[in-house]
Amino acid sequence: MIDYSDDVYRELWCSSTSAAEWWQMTQSYARSTAVMSMIGYIIGLGDRHLDNMLVDFTTGEVRNDVQFHNNER
Repeated sequence: MIDYSDDVYRELWCSSTSAAEWWQMTQSYARSTAVMSMIGYIIGLGDRHLDNMLVDFTTGEVRNDVQFHNNER
């Protein structure tokens, strides 16, 4: 069940122009998150959190920000 208090889903809803577009964006979000999780596991990427994941709010796709920082904030 979808947690409607989730910020990502709220942002996707606000970025869409219709319920059908929102549904397509949430499906893209779910698929791309699953693929990025599998790829990250296979190549040994750890430390996946919202500070290094980017969401394209026009398509709903997730992109990993694979930059290596020296603990800079």
